[in-house]
Amino acid sequence: GGLATLYCRPDLKGKIWVGGILFTVLYFIYFGSILPFYPQYVELYWNLDNLTHILVLGIPIEELMFAFTFGMYWSGLYEHIYWRKLIQTEIIIPLKD
Repeated sequence: GGLATLYCRPDLKGKIWVGGILFTVLYFIYFGSILPFYPQYVELYWNLDNLTHILVLGIPIEELMFAFTFGMYWSGLYEHIYWRKLIQTEIIIPLKD
């Protein structure tokens, strides 16, 4: 979804990449906060035999990849669906006499 949005709406490039990074960080913090209380959480609920067995501080790399791509997709979804464009507003500072 994020790559399709990048293709269709290159003007959202910055927002899409930042969204992916921020959501990955948020997901990492959330997932990481579960592991100290339930250290066997990943082994119990993930079929690690079907994954790469690459863990980043106990979190499967596939989960972080999902978080990144979901964040990329979600961050530009509204603008993409409704073809809105972000605009920058100018700040006008009055000149003193």
